[in-house]
Amino acid sequence: MANQSMLHIAAVIGGSVFLKEVIRSWWDSHKKKVEQNGIPLRRNRKGVYVARGHVRIIEGIMSGVAWVAFALFLLGLTTRIFMGPS
Repeated sequence: MANQSMLHIAAVIGGSVFLKEVIRSWWDSHKKKVEQNGIPLRRNRKGVYVARGHVRIIEGIMSGVAWVAFALFLLGLTTRIFMGPS
């Protein structure tokens, strides 16, 4: 039973990291396309890209999607731990 819990924890962590990297790589490719189309992106003091218009909206949406996905992974993890295997 402990081995199943450890495997589930590893799957949750691995899945969330994988999803975050997929979103980050998509955003990096989109950012390059946007920069080529003449919409400048600059880094603020924290190293985060800052832009105006649709780029900023997309950045916010992707950040939200990543946090929601991470929350769902954590919900699945806590349900699995406290409710036991189904």
